[in-house]
Amino acid sequence: MLYPADLKYSKTHEWVDVVSGVATVGISDFAQDALGDVVFVNLPTIGDEVVAGESFGDVESVHCVGGHGDIYESAKGTHYPLPNNFMLNLRFTNGLAARVLGAYGIVEPPMPMMGVSVYGTKGSVKGEFSDFLGGKVSAVFDKYEIKSPFEAIYPPEKQGAFGHGQTVLRYLEHFADCLKNDLEPIPGIREGAKSIAVCCAAYESLRTGEAVKVNNNF
Repeated sequence: MLYPADLKYSKTHEWVDVVSGVATVGISDFAQDALGDVVFVNLPTIGDEVVAGESFGDVESVHCVGGHGDIYESAKGTHYPLPNNFMLNLRFTNGLAARVLGAYGIVEPPMPMMGVSVYGTKGSVKGEFSDFLGGKVSAVFDKYEIKSPFEAIYPPEKQGAFGHGQTVLRYLEHFADCLKNDLEPIPGIREGAKSIAVCCAAYESLRTGEAVKVNNNF
């Protein structure tokens, strides 16, 4: 693994390189290997103040709509008891908006089974994935004259339930490496807690029909 000595590193595997008052940030070689596919980066706007060690791109509120598909029936004819098709609209603390799709209860969906789209004033990014079919990340940046998207294609994985076996194995290997070498896992405890908080807000929004503020006080 490569760890250039002239960079400054955080405990969560980010690095910063400051030249003439301009800071360039990134993630370590270890983080790139552990994360696999990076589909979203959320940054502050110009002039925002940030505090060392604290996140500056939390989800602020969630509005969720969803429904129940009838295809997940057991041999006894019982229905899956919870909604299994979702559309989430997210608003981040820095003003960015995103949309997340999870379609698990329909046959041959007219769009990818899972997807996330992030819309900004300087560009937009969309990631999509379907079981056994692989995925794709595409991005369009306003500063470039050519508006056709830059695309990264990820091949399908076939191992395990719904093709998620290799993903599970990568996470297990990553966490085992962290325990063995006293490293900070990715995602960490705070990131995991915030992900759960977003899911809780989405469930409350699904129940009430209203946008719900996310509790990020961790």
